[in-house]
Amino acid sequence: MLKWDVATLHKRSSVDEGVIRRAENVDGTPSIMLFQAGLIQQAFERAGLRFGRGSGVLGPARDEEA
Repeated sequence: MLKWDVATLHKRSSVDEGVIRRAENVDGTPSIMLFQAGLIQQAFERAGLRFGRGSGVLGPARDEEA
């Protein structure tokens, strides 16, 4: 939806790039700290994504590039 790379997500969330890469390479639920997941979610929400309870991303997303 947002077409962000790891560097962009790092810049917008302040989560370490290594943590983001490890989370992306996991099949299933990534083992990241709750506060890191919260920072990533906040970055996505600032970009216009909405999250439902247990149902994932609801959208809409703004067309933001890096």
